[in-house]
Amino acid sequence: MVQGEDPVSKVAANPSTPPEVLVQLAQTGTLAVRKAVAANPSTPPEALVQLAQTGTLAVRKAVASNPCTPPDVLAYLSINATWTLMWYLARNPSTPPKALAHLAACQDPAVLAAVAANPSTPPEVLASLATHDSPWVRARVACNPSAPHDTMALLVEDAETSVREAAGANPSTPAECLHQLSRDPAYRVREAVAGNPIAPAELLLRLLCDKSARVRKAALGNANLPAEVRMMHAIAGLGGGTA
Repeated sequence: MVQGEDPVSKVAANPSTPPEVLVQLAQTGTLAVRKAVAANPSTPPEALVQLAQTGTLAVRKAVASNPCTPPDVLAYLSINATWTLMWYLARNPSTPPKALAHLAACQDPAVLAAVAANPSTPPEVLASLATHDSPWVRARVACNPSAPHDTMALLVEDAETSVREAAGANPSTPAECLHQLSRDPAYRVREAVAGNPIAPAELLLRLLCDKSARVRKAALGNANLPAEVRMMHAIAGLGGGTA
């Protein structure tokens, strides 16, 4: 054991620790021990409830980050939460949709970006965040696998390259949107499309002729490209071109 390492904290953080031991540590442990219990995916719900209600901010942040925390506990934590706690809750995929909608009322871009990226965020909230002033927030919506198709159709028209790039890389982006993005003037967007795991073979074949070597390389590395085409290009080489 590393000198200075707390053996009890190590037990508290171990997912194999028996539930009854974790419950006991949640009640009697030091702050460091209770933080470890709060973050442990094997901690019983009743212990997480206790820690959410009586723990310090550091302990409650650990509870808010735990993907195994019951949704009702996460919803409880979202009420009158501090900015920091909001951010942790907004990142947790187990946070219930209603709580995420509540967090979306926050004005802080970091919290909104976390809500925008959360796959549990309701479609109507994602649609609203897709029109936010911050390109960061819009880009997080664009990379969300739960973003509705009509929202993605809006984002592929975004003026910011980073937003279109995120949409191009999203495996949930509709095929017609990928085809549109594959002709984007920004090579980064076309490169994202070329690397998208759902990009169809016919689109990849066209991107193999792209003027950007980076786009061609991404298309060549896509598993959807026919094996015989990949072999031919491996023999011939990518050739020249600009980024």
